[in-house]
Amino acid sequence: MSNKIEMMQHNKRNYFNPNSSIDMSVAKGFLQYNTWGPQGCPFFLEWPYLDVNSMIKDKITKHTLGLL
Repeated sequence: MSNKIEMMQHNKRNYFNPNSSIDMSVAKGFLQYNTWGPQGCPFFLEWPYLDVNSMIKDKITKHTLGLL
């Protein structure tokens, strides 16, 4: 039973937040190594984006420029 709970926690997805140091660390790892690792992508794809990679880059850019 505890393994199922652990797997559910590992597969939990959130909305990418460029203010979160954890989200930024995960995004940095993905952009450096071009892989999400064994747990897969931890972020929801949000509208109007067509892929998570572009969404993350756009959100980081807008956050850095103060447009979010």
